[in-house]
Amino acid sequence: MRKFAKCLLAAVLVLPVLLASCVQYSPPQSTATAKTVITILHGYSTTDLGIEDMISEKIISEFPDVRIEWENVSWGDFFSNEMQARLASGEVPDIIIGKAQDVSSFQSSGYLSSFDESFTEQIRQEGLVSVRVDGDVYGIPYDMLYQGVIYNMDIFDEHDLQVPETKQDLEAVVDKLNAAGITPFASHFLDNWYAANINMQFAVNRIFASNPNWGDEFRRGERNFSNSDDFISCFEDVQFIFENSWLDSMLVAQRDCLRRFSNGEAAMFVTGTWSVQTLQLMQPDMAVGIFPYPERNGGAKLLFEPNITFMSNARSHNKGLADQIILTIISDKELAASVSSFTQTESMIKDVYSDSLSMVREDLDKYLLGNRLLDVSLGNNQLAWIFQDMCARQIGYWLDGRVDLASVLDFADTNRSFSKW
Repeated sequence: MRKFAKCLLAAVLVLPVLLASCVQYSPPQSTATAKTVITILHGYSTTDLGIEDMISEKIISEFPDVRIEWENVSWGDFFSNEMQARLASGEVPDIIIGKAQDVSSFQSSGYLSSFDESFTEQIRQEGLVSVRVDGDVYGIPYDMLYQGVIYNMDIFDEHDLQVPETKQDLEAVVDKLNAAGITPFASHFLDNWYAANINMQFAVNRIFASNPNWGDEFRRGERNFSNSDDFISCFEDVQFIFENSWLDSMLVAQRDCLRRFSNGEAAMFVTGTWSVQTLQLMQPDMAVGIFPYPERNGGAKLLFEPNITFMSNARSHNKGLADQIILTIISDKELAASVSSFTQTESMIKDVYSDSLSMVREDLDKYLLGNRLLDVSLGNNQLAWIFQDMCARQIGYWLDGRVDLASVLDFADTNRSFSKW
């Protein structure tokens, strides 16, 4: 009995200690810290969706305490308006990815930061011309596209056609193709941006190459679309493509256009090398070449377009970190080569080589060695994309028979204030 009492007493004495220890115990607290969020607004072109994963992997490996928040918007359809809204509200992301021509549009807002030599020394010099403002660089071009006429070599060989050098040559090729029952041009006028793009292709060779300030003169009222024979001829060449394409080209979107072209349903396609990415997937063995859209007297140059371009928010609280991230991305040549291969673009990073654009590489090298390349930014920096897009809608109405060409030209003159941000 005494033994039981002693055990009971011991239990009574120990229980409060055990209970106290249970109450006082708390699990170890996590030592993880919140990650710094870097926001990126990505105005993507048709080649670019998918590079986010490639870039994010690099950022995460080098900056484990950073979390990236991407927002993707179509460059051709929404990017300009999205950026305008962000600039107006002050909610500008840490990093902006657009095109080189966006520097001209948005630099005056005060939100774009300039880049020093540690950035610019990584980039091929021809890519920096269009991103300079008063001597300073406000964008870092990462890759570039080419624009011109992609043609089906087999159709040309079968019908003994030569690559045209003049507009007269091109008209002769079109006549022969029509006579043979072959559609001369693939086109996709359902996409509003297509008319804008090819119109600017024509204008760069025809107008801006000889007068790089035409847009500034236009805004001052010294130039007009309505009495510019050169610009009128650009619109007429858009009509020439339309009239020598499929009857339903106003209903054809880009993807379907590429499918038809890859199947040999048209001989030529006024486009850019963004189409090569899809062509290689659809018909990897297709024999195609590229040439500049011919001018009346010959001598037209193939166009190149600085595409993916990094810009930094000068007012961001994370500006230093955002700049480090951009520098890390452009310093990785292996990443640049991978992006170039994936997007089928030419890298703007120095000493980066990839297997991109092999379908048209021989022609590209020919125009490069012949000094027959021209930066499309000559025109895009003079006439903002939003203005080109507005005019393209009027072009669509004209091609559809709802307005005449004089109305399209008058629309451009009346809305000249939109030609520059």
